[in-house]
Amino acid sequence: MIEIEYIKIKLVELKLILIYTLVLSMLFSITLFRFSKESSFDVYIFISFYIFIFLLLYLRSIFMKIIAYKNGFEIEMRNVYVDRYGLRFYDKISYYQHNIKHNLGYKGIPMWIICILIYIFTLGLLIFPSIWNYKYKKIEHMFFGTRQAWEYTMGQMYNIGISDYRKSKAFFAGFLFYFIILLFLKIFTIITKASIFNWFSFILIWIAIITILPIPGTEGFSFWQKNNFAWIMATTIMILGMICIFIFQSLFYVITMSIFSSLVVIFFIFYKKIMGGSGSGH
Repeated sequence: MIEIEYIKIKLVELKLILIYTLVLSMLFSITLFRFSKESSFDVYIFISFYIFIFLLLYLRSIFMKIIAYKNGFEIEMRNVYVDRYGLRFYDKISYYQHNIKHNLGYKGIPMWIICILIYIFTLGLLIFPSIWNYKYKKIEHMFFGTRQAWEYTMGQMYNIGISDYRKSKAFFAGFLFYFIILLFLKIFTIITKASIFNWFSFILIWIAIITILPIPGTEGFSFWQKNNFAWIMATTIMILGMICIFIFQSLFYVITMSIFSSLVVIFFIFYKKIMGGSGSGH
């Protein structure tokens, strides 16, 4: 039985999801408008994009929280801030915060603002959705006394902290969720012939591919650091998922390709266990 308080979306996370949804839906709507023949901005498209992206991020967070709960910890979405602009310690905005702002809690520029600036500076050619990351907290009664394969030990005192292996499971689940939703979108597109589902698929693929890139400070980089083998598997799934979307137009081929990609993942996991790999990425 899952304890709801550990998997529900917190108010802080909900506010962040609403901000991210507003930014991304606006940018994708403007991009669509630039390539359409409409003479005015279509509010219906914006609302459709907003609802889709909100549900995508909301349900994905819950899915990741369920996996994290099963592994003895909480995962919570957090905003990413751009603070450092150089290599040296004092080449940071917050280093001079006492001169710039009197607020000692100044963190830097929120990444969602950087996302908008990147869109403007590239003349609307690049939407950079890697604007969030995660923080973690142990669930003591689920975590205490448990041990998983490939976790580091120190005598009998294992699992003092949340291992990268456990965290990587939640990340992997998040990108697997993208693939699952992508599959449903393809099925809806084939059945309904509605063009809006093609745009939904494009948005999902773009978000998934950009966020999985191991760019320092992003979700993809955290995933790569914690378990590069799982990162490779997740990337493989996304590539095969895109092949399904752009090549196959038959529902039978889409399902067949999905089964094949699942077998590839199972094979890699089995191969890793046989070879005795650490699975930690170190």
